[in-house]
Amino acid sequence: MRKQADFGFKRWFLHFCAKREMQARLSIITVASITALTFGSVVVVNASSRTVIPDESIDINSVIAYEQSLAQPELPEETEPEVVETEAVQTTYPAKQGSACGGSGVTIDLASLSDEELVDKITSGQAGVIAEEDLKTDQSANTDVKHTASVASDPAPSEDPPVTEAGYELGIDISQFQGTIDWAQVKAAGYSFAFIRCGGRGYGTAGNLYEDTQFVTNMKNAKAAGLKVGVYFFSQAITPYEALEEASLTIAMIKKSGVTPDYPVVMDWETDTYYRTWELKGSDFANVITSFCSTISQNGYTPMVYLNTSDIDSRLGYTPSYALWYARPYNKYQDGHQYIAGEETPGRSWSVWQYSWWGIVPGISYPVDLNVSLLGKTALTDPVFNLKNGASELYSAVGNTSFDPLDGVTVTTSQSQTATSGITYTVKDAAGTETTVANAAAAAGTYTVTYSYKDSFKGTVTKAVNWTVTASSAQINLAADTISTTAGDAATDPLAGVSVTTSSGETITDVSTSVTYTITDAGGNTVDAASAAAAAGTYTITYSYTDTIYGAITKTASWTVASVEQTVPSESETSAETVPEST
Repeated sequence: MRKQADFGFKRWFLHFCAKREMQARLSIITVASITALTFGSVVVVNASSRTVIPDESIDINSVIAYEQSLAQPELPEETEPEVVETEAVQTTYPAKQGSACGGSGVTIDLASLSDEELVDKITSGQAGVIAEEDLKTDQSANTDVKHTASVASDPAPSEDPPVTEAGYELGIDISQFQGTIDWAQVKAAGYSFAFIRCGGRGYGTAGNLYEDTQFVTNMKNAKAAGLKVGVYFFSQAITPYEALEEASLTIAMIKKSGVTPDYPVVMDWETDTYYRTWELKGSDFANVITSFCSTISQNGYTPMVYLNTSDIDSRLGYTPSYALWYARPYNKYQDGHQYIAGEETPGRSWSVWQYSWWGIVPGISYPVDLNVSLLGKTALTDPVFNLKNGASELYSAVGNTSFDPLDGVTVTTSQSQTATSGITYTVKDAAGTETTVANAAAAAGTYTVTYSYKDSFKGTVTKAVNWTVTASSAQINLAADTISTTAGDAATDPLAGVSVTTSSGETITDVSTSVTYTITDAGGNTVDAASAAAAAGTYTITYSYTDTIYGAITKTASWTVASVEQTVPSESETSAETVPEST
């Protein structure tokens, strides 16, 4: 009864203080007078219905008659046009149960709408958020809730590919029940992010909201230690309106912390047979998720939903369009160890994977949940094998025992990373019989090389390419393996007399655009042709040509530049110097 009186007084007081409520202000004078005359009788004024509910000692008819006599039009000077907000997104409404603004300025009680109507108001940006002072919290509902999803058996390697490439981060999720945390130790242990609980809703029938008492402290201290922070709310919402309440409290708590999340804001929805959420499923469940996540998004944060396998497959029926925090812990992590690159991961498309509920983390005295994050790497593509020089097939000459099918081969992974290791292959002849590289390289013919790579999120991928072993080969042809010139002979051209025989048997004589060369001196320093031609010394010319089949091929020549003083005189010059002058 006391609760009803307190509730009625609050409603009356709000009504009394509102604009244009002259009757309510006159009613208080009336009620105060009657109360004094009846020596303290309790009167509750219901402002919205403009009736007075007195105790039995008051003449109710006289009160009603007096109130009706006051129902006169308000004075013009008290009439003030009310400003109607045209943008409802991110607007906090002071109505006790939340409200939406219609185009005519009429305030709509959100709690009175059907689920579909409310979801429409929320997704269209007309619902705003519920003011914090209008959200009733009950800290007695704040309990250390244990996870209820089943623990998965360790995955078969062929089913769940490991995370082996860069682009993932390790993190934790915590609440006040992890106690006082030394965040510097957490950071030093290799953890990059933390999801921090801001509050929740009781899982009993009442389903009262509560705040996490350490949220603000944990947010500030984790951020100060250099960790990225995300926020989660333990949800027990069973209607879109309750989801709106939860999102509103979450936003209020974030603002209270003064810390802007780096990671998403999560609806941590969980259930069990004795939870109030047990019967929620299908479109009703989808509406709850949409109401929370849409409200979070409209207020400038990235939404995410936490679900386990059963919630997704049996309860919701599909993977939600919002980023997924996937609860799928494996047995092998019960020893508390941290995820190690290369261990198997779930194949479902997730942004964050909760792989352990038993983490042992320096700086935290109690077991903690452990997570792998792929945020920023969730747009997975099909892996691509890349052959050397962009080739689509392989070629080699008979007897080339140094040929390596892996030379220059890379894989562009599903995370757009370049992998140079972990690539394997098999070689088969034209009859489909597996053979070795050495045997294939020794005998002309066509072979099939099948490459294989185990991608982190697409599993094992393969690519088959043709390998042709031919008796012919491409080569660079020189006029001579050695070149001799005299210092200062500027007309020397290293490409003079050079030609190329291609793998197809074609001879190219004009190699000015197809053959390149570098010149190095005796000390290994690169010089240009003009400098080498001007200075006596011994140089090495390395010619290069890229064949369409064999790729890059090279050949070297020696270039000797003699000084002028070392030039050997001609026979005529010698004769002229030795024949004496006639007398």
